[in-house]
Amino acid sequence: MSVSARNQLSGKISAVHPGSVNDEIEISLDKAGKLVSVVTSSSRVRLGLAPDKDVIALIKASSVLLAVKQPDGTASSQ
Repeated sequence: MSVSARNQLSGKISAVHPGSVNDEIEISLDKAGKLVSVVTSSSRVRLGLAPDKDVIALIKASSVLLAVKQPDGTASSQ
């Protein structure tokens, strides 16, 4: 696979949180830390994303969003 994204982080899916349209995929990174990615539910199914699956997160600067964790555990980008 050839990609233009230079930032690649490998890890394992630790949790999947389904939503009505998009799902949150929690990834425990190999070098410590955690990353949460939002994908469409159909992409999660097509890619077979499930807990304990090894994945590589590709990060391209134009696609990075930052969110603040709220007291109830949800995230807000506002």
